[in-house]
Amino acid sequence: MHDHGRVLVRVSYWCFLKGIGYGISTHTKLPSEVATLRFLEAHTTIPVPRVFFYDNDTDNAVGGAWMAMEYIKGVPANWMWQELSADQQHQLCTAIADVYSELMNIRLPQIGSLFQDLHGQFFVGPMTTMQFGENGQVPPDPHRCGPFLSVSEWLIAVASGYLKFSPRVPHTEQKQNRMKSVINEIRGSDLVRDDATPFVLDHVDFSMQNILIHRDNPTQISAVIDWEGARFVPMWAANPIFRWPMGFPAEESEHFLQVISERISENVPQWKDAFSHGTDDLRSLGDRAVHSTQAGEGEVDWTKPPYHHLSGNRFFKI
Repeated sequence: MHDHGRVLVRVSYWCFLKGIGYGISTHTKLPSEVATLRFLEAHTTIPVPRVFFYDNDTDNAVGGAWMAMEYIKGVPANWMWQELSADQQHQLCTAIADVYSELMNIRLPQIGSLFQDLHGQFFVGPMTTMQFGENGQVPPDPHRCGPFLSVSEWLIAVASGYLKFSPRVPHTEQKQNRMKSVINEIRGSDLVRDDATPFVLDHVDFSMQNILIHRDNPTQISAVIDWEGARFVPMWAANPIFRWPMGFPAEESEHFLQVISERISENVPQWKDAFSHGTDDLRSLGDRAVHSTQAGEGEVDWTKPPYHHLSGNRFFKI
């Protein structure tokens, strides 16, 4: 038996919350997260925990899917941010940008999530989600979640509601009409048909609470964690909500977002183009696909250009 040192065991279990109901995730979520971690360990320099064992608990022996992984010392970057000097904050933002740049340089030819077969080979399979369902909802059917060979196939699946938890009751006529309208727009879109943006690995919760840093050397990243729901999408669709510490002044966040965006643009020139105003219409269509089955008419203001959280979008002077 191998001695793996200090090990962290994470169990995903059914949870019951008063007034909300139960939470359940798709059976593809944990295998995909494990495959993503192993892929990153094998093919990148991004620091991630090593996975030793995992089990999807199909026999319900544990009561939830689980995995045993390497315990990595470190604290979330948002915990220590206020203790850092301005120079240390700048260095950490540069390190964060370098990690994200490496993600943007991972390219595969399909849209979906990573998996690993019995021979250890990685492949793109159905897209997973980190979302948990609520009472009365059913998880997405993996057979309708990809992988997708084109942006059009993917956006139609998004607009159809195939990739998210859904209520057991049918959609209202209003939602069905809106969904059909968006799908027809996708099918007739020259922007979608002609889009040649590469498919990159998207950490959907890439944020400071999921970036661990060394307490003694806080400008060095010890691990990037929480890869649930990671997926390959067109670069213009990779838009994690980058969260700063609570109470962080807006002018400082804008400054450091510019530090991050300029560094990523240096490392990955194509990234800047993916979030220029030239892609506003394409990203707006992607947003409408996401909202096609959940927002009522007038609830979303589509006249405003899509906002890119990591860059702020406004920093790109096109």
